[in-house]
Amino acid sequence: MKTAAIPPLWHASRPASTPQRPGLADSARRLWHVMGATRRRLEAELMGAMALVEALRKLDDQEFDAALAAIRGEVRLGRIDAAKTAAAANLRAHRQRALALLAVAAERSLHWQPYRQQLFAALAMHDGLLVDLPAGEGKTLAVAMAAILQAWRGRPCHVATANEYLALRDTELMRPLYARCGLAVASVAQAMQPEQTAAAYRADVVYAAGKQLLADYLRDQIILGGVEDAQRMRLRGMTAAANGRQPAMRGLYAVIIDDAETVLFDEATTPVVISAPSDNPMLIEAVRAAHELVGHLQSERDYRYLQHRRDIEFTAVGEASLEQLSALLPPLWRAQERRDDLVRQAIVVRDQLQPQRHYAVQQERLNIIDDYIGRLLARPVWTHGLQQAIEIKEGLAPTPPSRVLARMSVGAFFRHYHQLGGIGVGVDALAGEIWQSFRRFSLRSRSDRRPARPMALRHCPPAILPDQTSKRDALVESLYQLHRRGLPVLVSLRRIPDAEAIARQLAERSVKCQFFSVRQTAGVADILRDLAQPGQITLSLNNEACGIDLPLPLATEATEATDATEASTGHALEASAAGAINADELSAWPGLRILQFEIQELARQDQRILNLAGRHGQPGVTRQYLALDDDLLRYYLPACCRGLLARVANNAPGWLPRISLGLFHFAQRRAQHQARRQRLNLPRREALLNQQLAFAGDRDMAASAQQFGKP
Repeated sequence: MKTAAIPPLWHASRPASTPQRPGLADSARRLWHVMGATRRRLEAELMGAMALVEALRKLDDQEFDAALAAIRGEVRLGRIDAAKTAAAANLRAHRQRALALLAVAAERSLHWQPYRQQLFAALAMHDGLLVDLPAGEGKTLAVAMAAILQAWRGRPCHVATANEYLALRDTELMRPLYARCGLAVASVAQAMQPEQTAAAYRADVVYAAGKQLLADYLRDQIILGGVEDAQRMRLRGMTAAANGRQPAMRGLYAVIIDDAETVLFDEATTPVVISAPSDNPMLIEAVRAAHELVGHLQSERDYRYLQHRRDIEFTAVGEASLEQLSALLPPLWRAQERRDDLVRQAIVVRDQLQPQRHYAVQQERLNIIDDYIGRLLARPVWTHGLQQAIEIKEGLAPTPPSRVLARMSVGAFFRHYHQLGGIGVGVDALAGEIWQSFRRFSLRSRSDRRPARPMALRHCPPAILPDQTSKRDALVESLYQLHRRGLPVLVSLRRIPDAEAIARQLAERSVKCQFFSVRQTAGVADILRDLAQPGQITLSLNNEACGIDLPLPLATEATEATDATEASTGHALEASAAGAINADELSAWPGLRILQFEIQELARQDQRILNLAGRHGQPGVTRQYLALDDDLLRYYLPACCRGLLARVANNAPGWLPRISLGLFHFAQRRAQHQARRQRLNLPRREALLNQQLAFAGDRDMAASAQQFGKP
């Protein structure tokens, strides 16, 4: 069996191992960092670079381009790689000059003067640190400068972003700077054809979403049969191309991660899986039998759902029932461990996975909804019979089961890079987890300048409603009143059905709204331009607007007539008694309004959404809408607390806002603790699963390379 020829400039990835307990050297290195040695060294180097900037500004374009070419050659020869060693003063001087030239290049090509904290962040990322930089302080430019320092080495440099829109936007925004520095830059999107993807990866710097990089890496591994080293491939006689296919990437060497808290942590527990159809009628038969079997089981009598562990535990009655009903399963699936796993999956499908929340049926086909962004995924499939279980539940014909060709988590993938740096908001709060998972340090970039305007963001008290219907009605009423007063509003939601229901209710009141998604192929610029127009209502799913510079709202005043104001105030006071809010509180402050329909499991995600209204010191107003039947309370609040909340709502409604808000925060802390525990346990689970899947071998992986497609 022939496989693809390896590219001549292939850079083998670094072997990724599960993080072990730190040794004495690691502990000493971390202590040295905590005591401030890393910051002092970088700040001293930054001072030297900034001292060179003024002299470089005096060079004409020809002299400056010659200086850029000279330093590019020095970097290519490895003259800045050891700049962090104490004795390498001349090496530090080369990196200082490189950073100073980049600062002047940004001024001449982008007409942006880099601030001190941006230069510090670029220096720290080049050193392999994760930098905490506040929102609106220029992460895009800092990432580009760090990427240029890496790409000048002549090795592949990737920039991982939170989504495709940001990758494309930053590529075009920074293209003049890369061109001035003699580098080619490109972005990769999921909709690209294989030849387009391969052409993009030949650029010096490649921007792409983090999961897109991982998916392309896994596809290359399938094509290469799991072998990366060129010498081993020649020894095995695998240098001939198979059907003309070659890996798209040039290998893995350096990566700069933008929005590191999102890419490395918020999406860390969901692996990327490459699969191919396989003929397995026995699995379909077992899934169908399990669907029939769980019809005889009842919650609490036969099994309990453990909320804190997200697992199902069978009771003694349930174990006895399974022993009696196991005859419904095929013989191969009657062993206790295999039977229990199959039945647990069938219970989850019946009780937990909901249509229009986790999946959608369109044109007799099952489509998965990504719960993180609330949108349909492009051609995905669930494995291990889960896809077929849902199809049987919905009365669809089961599709052929998929066989896993390759899978990897985001964290394991980024550990394959030789050089890793990143930047984000709130990264310093994750310092312990960054060290445990990646053996990297985090550093906060101190601002030496005051913002042009201090943040003028007003957080209104949350609106707490008894159920989803009343919460949606209260939100629609607030949107209607704000629209009449000519104030722009951005609404953050978690699910498509909620967006559709709100749009319908607004249409009944003759109010139009627009839907924003970074996954749209066209029209994003028009939506962003109209977002700040007076009275414009924009709906966005989850975190899709995060990281995007929203336009500054126009200065608007309340334009209602006096009688309309009196009518709306009376209606608001009537709604307030039922748990809604007064619309005047939202309209008594200038700027953009951001209304969050449902809080998320991670508090930092809520902050990213709400702080969009206060970027660059612009004024804004935010409000969260909560309901006592929100998923956060159902999944993460203990049953005793939910019972207390119900009694307070019935007997002492006046105490409901104060008590329920505290319980929401308590449930959110439990969710954050569970998510952190899952992320830290993920490397061990991945290693165990890889051992279980290792029987497929390189031969099966190479044989399947001909039939797999993009997920």
